[in-house]
Amino acid sequence: MAHGTTTIYAPVTMPTDFSAVMGIAGTDLQTNNMSGVINKWAKFKPIPYALISILPDATRAAQNYGIFNIPTWSNINKMANFVFGIAATSTNAPDVGIQSVYWAYRPPTGGASEPFRLTDWSDAAGNYGYYHEAEAPIGGASSTSFNIDSSGHLRISFKNGAQASETIRLDELTYPTAGFDIGNMYFGVMMKKQGSSTVYAATGPKISDLPVQGAYVDINGLSSSYNGNWEIFPMASSDQITFTSSLGQLTNGKFIAFNTEVETVGIGTTVVRMNVMANTLYAVVDTSRSTRLLYTGCTIENVNSPQGSANVVFEAFDENNNSLGSNLRTVSGMNIGATQSVTGDIDLQSIGALQRAFTVSVIVTPTNVSNYGTSSDAVMVVHGPTPYA
Repeated sequence: MAHGTTTIYAPVTMPTDFSAVMGIAGTDLQTNNMSGVINKWAKFKPIPYALISILPDATRAAQNYGIFNIPTWSNINKMANFVFGIAATSTNAPDVGIQSVYWAYRPPTGGASEPFRLTDWSDAAGNYGYYHEAEAPIGGASSTSFNIDSSGHLRISFKNGAQASETIRLDELTYPTAGFDIGNMYFGVMMKKQGSSTVYAATGPKISDLPVQGAYVDINGLSSSYNGNWEIFPMASSDQITFTSSLGQLTNGKFIAFNTEVETVGIGTTVVRMNVMANTLYAVVDTSRSTRLLYTGCTIENVNSPQGSANVVFEAFDENNNSLGSNLRTVSGMNIGATQSVTGDIDLQSIGALQRAFTVSVIVTPTNVSNYGTSSDAVMVVHGPTPYA
């Protein structure tokens, strides 16, 4: 068998693999390659290229894995006008490709210039195949509403598609007209308040640095005047952009609109939040002692003014993400300064046999406020635990 329920593996056979995975009944390459149901986000699929033999993987990458329309602009004002429909005329259309924000795929048409190759359905080495359930690298907004915290900070986030060896990643693609690695561009967002024609833009991390949990942009210095309903759209920029509505200066760069739709989200009132500082959470079992205690700690950053109190909870989970019980440490109503080290321990005595790895999470919940957000993090336990019978 050379297929699963959603994947075609090498060696590919016709028509069995195609009919099982994609529902294609054709028995020839032309019918299968031009069926119209091929997932454009699958990395290994037919692409137009004048070579009869197996395509090297580097050649596929140079052809952006068959994605022939990546809408790009050198002027962000034109992109904003086109995306939000402010002045969607031909003068604001993308610099290359079709006049759409949707990334497009075109299969080969046959003949000497675009031959059909059965080997296109897997990588050159035959290790990975066509994946019919591949997802777009950047999806829609992760929520229908976002909040500005009490320090004026706002994070707008978008969903990431599941990444695998058989799916296209953004950092594997190049900017169509310049050979510029998209992974070196900055993920960003364009925003327009409903009823207004003023567009704001801001960027976050580089595409190559985006976490698997989701793409995001952090914006600072906002007040409650930004509350309301906003139209938002994910994009990428070759240069960093601090949150601004002065887009007139951004007329000589590289900008990409992602394959999604304009969405309306609410930006709400101030939320009190205390953050678990990155890379400070730890969990250690002291294997030199007979008492089975798990020592935990982290540093909490309080960006709120005035500074207040919080509940801090450490909890242990097994490798299947199941709680190990109610033996956890809670610090109630603890005053949190600008930065505060918090430690606790988890009693392992009553948990029973501990013969598998586990993780510890921390959740920080501000108290004595009516509108708050929780912060959390998780870490693998180190130096243990020693397997107890």
